[in-house]
Amino acid sequence: MERKLDEVVAALPEARRRRIEARAHDLVAEVEGLGELRRASGKAQFKIAQRGSPATVTSDNGTEMTRRAMLEWANRTGLE
Repeated sequence: MERKLDEVVAALPEARRRRIEARAHDLVAEVEGLGELRRASGKAQFKIAQRGSPATVTSDNGTEMTRRAMLEWANRTGLE
């Protein structure tokens, strides 16, 4: 018997269902944020090619996933 995800979630207790839906909402927001980060890094790489690398880059806003993505990008491009 195959069940769809919606059916499985609907069968869960309400409190559990709300936690799952809230987490799913958070993950969607993070994925959208990573898309914005990808666009910003493309712009930054263009400016770096034009003007040279800055000594450091500081970011004080975003999720853990965004922070890790930014750190990986900075390491790949040789920034601190």
